[in-house]
Amino acid sequence: MAVGVTQSGESLADSLVSRSTKIDHTSQGWFVGGLTDAVAMDPFKKMEPLSLNRHEYIRSGHKITVVILFLAGYVLSPVMLTWGWVRWFRQPKLQTVTAILSLLGFILASASALLAVSAMAYSLMRGGFPFYDPLLMRIFGVGGLLSLGGLVFGVGGAWRASSLRWHAPVSAIATLAFWIAAAIGE
Repeated sequence: MAVGVTQSGESLADSLVSRSTKIDHTSQGWFVGGLTDAVAMDPFKKMEPLSLNRHEYIRSGHKITVVILFLAGYVLSPVMLTWGWVRWFRQPKLQTVTAILSLLGFILASASALLAVSAMAYSLMRGGFPFYDPLLMRIFGVGGLLSLGGLVFGVGGAWRASSLRWHAPVSAIATLAFWIAAAIGE
């Protein structure tokens, strides 16, 4: 065999170029090779697919989503609700339509958070909920609807400046993230 010729009879350069554009769909996943990958590897060996297949990428994306939902629900929600109530009590109360909409949205987000804390306390007293308990599913639904209502009113009140202009929609999104994370955890 001549130097620079592969076993299939093509030149080494042709082999590298064909391998650099190769898309290999195997049971182990997708592989799109680059020229640097082909040069770094032995050109006479079959290229190995990437270590993660597309299902593992999806699972890792789900993990990131759950972490973001968890942080929004368990960290951002209490911070924004506490900060919003302190801000509302300290600043003057405007009597405009947008200020009232923001207040309604913030009250609904607060009611959603209060439902979450109450459900956790009830669960601790009761010893937990059974898997897919109808009461728990109803609590998830009511909590999510309260958060969505808070988001609708909060966005309606965000058009003009008020003490809860941004606290209402952000708090509603954070409590909605809590309910989504709790439902995923079920």
